[in-house]
Amino acid sequence: MLKKDFQNTIDRQNDKIESLKEELEKVNTEKEALQNKLDQAYHQIKEMATKTVEATGGVKILGNNSNEANK
Repeated sequence: MLKKDFQNTIDRQNDKIESLKEELEKVNTEKEALQNKLDQAYHQIKEMATKTVEATGGVKILGNNSNEANK
C-alpha cells in the first residue's frame, strides 16, 4: 500500500513537471513574439524620427529653461 501511494505521488509529480514544461514553452513563445513586436516598434519609431529630422532640416531640443529665467 505504501509503495502504491509513493508511486502515485511520483506519477503526479511527473505530470506536474510535464505541465510546467508545456507552460514554460508557451510563455517563451509568447515572449519571443512580444520581443519581435517591440523590435518592430523601435524600428518604426527610429524611421519616423529620421523622417521628421529630414523633413524639418534639424532637431530642436526642448528643455527646461528655468536656469535662464533665474538670470
